Amino acid sequence: MITNPGFLSSTEWVISSIDFHDRVELATDNSFARLLRIGFADCSLDSGLHHVLRGDPSDIDVLTLMRCRLVGIVEAYAVSLVMHSDTVFSGVRGALWDTLRVQNCVFVGNTGTAMDISGDALAGVVE
Repeated sequence: MITNPGFLSSTEWVISSIDFHDRVELATDNSFARLLRIGFADCSLDSGLHHVLRGDPSDIDVLTLMRCRLVGIVEAYAVSLVMHSDTVFSGVRGALWDTLRVQNCVFVGNTGTAMDISGDALAGVVE
């Protein structure tokens, strides 16, 4: 579980080159550490990524996934989601409040919907 419990917690996290075999959970409980910028690069998320939402849905400002292998479902609530050169097996779902940017990703498998994204005034690029 990745969380921001302390009053002076960093608001920018970069996680890189790690293979996660169990589900990764993001918990944004700390109302003093908001507008988080969380990035995963060159990671494998075999059992997915789940944002445990307990507060404001805009706790995460930008969630970035870059060159990751996403085997399990990715589920998050954020202002913006950026995906670049990821391989997605089980799909991505969640709610965004501003921007979706998906570039050079590969969606494989036949396990349901590739992307299920909702949001108000959502803009962006999927290419």
